[in-house]
Amino acid sequence: MIHPLVVAKGAILNPVTAARLLKSLIVLLGASRLFAAEFSARIVDNVGNPVTGAHIVAYCNESRPDGTYRRVRGLFALNSGPNGIVSGTYKQPKAGCEKSVRLHVDKEGYGSSHYDEFRPLYVVRRKVHADDLHRIVQLSGADFNVEMRNMLTSDVDGPFQELVFYYEDRLRQALRSLAEDPEAGIPARSLLAFIGVPEDLRLVARLGSPKGPNFAFAYVWLYGVTCSLLEPSSEAEWSLLRRSALGEYNEYGVTRGAIQSLMLIASPRSREILEEVQSHNSLRTDNSFGTKMIARLTADAIEYIQSDPPPLRDQGLEELGHRVARALRIETWTGNGTPQYNQSGDKALIFINFDVGSDDWTYTAAFQRVDETWVLRGVRETSAGLKGSALATLLRRKTK
Repeated sequence: MIHPLVVAKGAILNPVTAARLLKSLIVLLGASRLFAAEFSARIVDNVGNPVTGAHIVAYCNESRPDGTYRRVRGLFALNSGPNGIVSGTYKQPKAGCEKSVRLHVDKEGYGSSHYDEFRPLYVVRRKVHADDLHRIVQLSGADFNVEMRNMLTSDVDGPFQELVFYYEDRLRQALRSLAEDPEAGIPARSLLAFIGVPEDLRLVARLGSPKGPNFAFAYVWLYGVTCSLLEPSSEAEWSLLRRSALGEYNEYGVTRGAIQSLMLIASPRSREILEEVQSHNSLRTDNSFGTKMIARLTADAIEYIQSDPPPLRDQGLEELGHRVARALRIETWTGNGTPQYNQSGDKALIFINFDVGSDDWTYTAAFQRVDETWVLRGVRETSAGLKGSALATLLRRKTK
């Protein structure tokens, strides 16, 4: 026998009505489960240790029925518990939104990480200082390889590139062996490009152009690579320069670096690619800053090649540094720093300084001595910022 269901003080439902309500409630609960999604993952640091108290936020780009952008929709914000485990539920996004999922993972004292997909494992990078490299280069065998990988996947503070350059004779082989590592590969390739040995650039070009860890700047790491491709001898290298110059990576810095290298190579093939870039850019209908800059840079590069410049090599390193500064075709050169040599003395860095209105720019050029002659191996912009006087003026304006 079914007893009446008491639903409120002084109110009862007959058995038939009560059964109908119970059935409706079950249907509603089942439907809510259909629209709920489960999230479960683990957060570790870059050496594999679980991280408790890390914060993970997920969101996606929601679109209208016609496919146009509507809004950023937050999905969840969770913290990792013991053993780095994080779990929870969230409202299932629509199909279009689900395809644009973005996740941000961070914790105080660690570097943040970005992802564009749901994964069972997320990594936050430890923070370390570049000076730790002095200790690592004293190691050997498996200890050296493990520590080097750990450092490449960490968030490094300090002049890391310069220290790697100083110890390059000790580190290049390790960097080459890590170039295909899923986590350390891109940092290793970037450092090889900074050192600039041609055979290492051939390896980097052959391995392709994977996206970097930050989806917002997925190909920014290629800027340093394109700036060091000064002696391309393989089709993979020429292809990377051409694709970069044509803007296929949608990263202005990468395009700028490729155009600069094609200019400094100053060969018939590099000029041919620059003319293709010029023709391609002229067909663009937008009048954006980027389009104008690419047009100007390409024209300057072709003009430089037409001047029939001598190769960028010289027995005198400082004189070669002056020639490189002039070859960059930035009219406000203010001088070069003193060369900084690697431990073996056969490679050097020179900092080239420019005064550009309210900004100070510094380019770093890498050189290698080959048969008693210094050869340019790469040159890239490494810092740009407001001068002290310009910054003070800007701050005064903001306080008024």
